[in-house]
Order: sequence, then C-alpha cells, then structure tokens
Amino acid sequence: MISLRGVTKSFRDAGREVPVLRGVDLDVSAGEMVAILGASGSGKSTLLYVAGALDQDFGGEVVVADRPLRGLGAAERADLRNRSIGFVFQAFNLLPGLTALENVMLPGILRRGPGAPPVAQVRAGAREALGRVGLAAAAGARPGRLSGGSASVWPSPARSSPGPGCCSPTSRPGTSTPSPERRSSASSPAWRARASRCWW
Repeated sequence: MISLRGVTKSFRDAGREVPVLRGVDLDVSAGEMVAILGASGSGKSTLLYVAGALDQDFGGEVVVADRPLRGLGAAERADLRNRSIGFVFQAFNLLPGLTALENVMLPGILRRGPGAPPVAQVRAGAREALGRVGLAAAAGARPGRLSGGSASVWPSPARSSPGPGCCSPTSRPGTSTPSPERRSSASSPAWRARASRCWW
C-alpha cells in the first residue's frame, strides 16, 4: 500500500540547508495502522506530506497504492489523492456552506475520468459513511450547527467516502501513545512502525 525507500527532505533556513528526513524506509500494508511519534520538528508532518503525495520535492523512492510518486505531475498527484488517500487534519477543513452530507460527498463529486462514480452512488456512500460514525441524523446540518465533538468525528467519513485506500490523520495533542515497541524515529534509516489494523 505504502512503500518508502531512502526518503530524504530538506528545507532552506536563513541560507542554510536543514535536513528533516534522513533516509527514511517504511512499509505499510493494507489493513495496518501506523503511529508516527516524535518531538516537535522531527519531521512527522513532513513525512505525511511526502507519503500523501502533497510534496514532490523529496529524495528517494515513494510508492503509494502501487503508483511511484516520482515524476507524477500536479494533476496526477491530485487524482491519486482523490482516489486512494484520505487526510484527517487537526483543523477539520469542512466547507461551512455545505451540509454534512455534501461535505462527505465532495471527494466523489470532484472525481473525474474512468471509474468516476455517479452522483447517486456518491450520495448513498456518503449517507452510509455518516451512519457508521453516528451522524446520520446530522446529514442536513452545516458545520456551524454541530457540537465540537460531532465536528471532530465528521472529517472521518468526509475523508473515507467513497473509500480511499489509505488515510493519514495528522498528529494531535492528547491522543493515546502506542506501546514502546510501536515507537520509532522519523529520522532513522531503519524506520518501520507496524500495528494491528486500521479503518482505511
């Protein structure tokens, strides 16, 4: 599902090169859940951006959903994200003028080309996704009308419908910490974190 080999990434700061990712290797199979842990500034978000096809300026090789990211243009990366990758951000990034149902439908509506689902199928999938997280009754509500707790759950169906192959939730303070054997450093060349299962 996701394969990284020797991935490097640096930033320019005050005229000097600052390495953030240093030869990262990672394999994530379908059905696995991986937690990326590290201190602030250690490269967690940078790694998610690279693996999520949001950043094309990196060294090494990255393959997501059987597609090498090297050489993909902006439109090809956007299509890959739409079809195979879901993000759940700390800020929910929901469109305030759309209802819960319409926000969840949006990735499917924006899909183009072969295999693009009809609107009726997208709507049915969105209703099912909302039902899975207990928000079926809120399908007609807009983000401003929901409680904070409901809004925090909302991005899950919004990013998982109509069913990306993998999902990259961003780090969030206060979340549970996996056991020590699941921890690893994003700057380690032998970086491989595994867990039992995941929902994407």
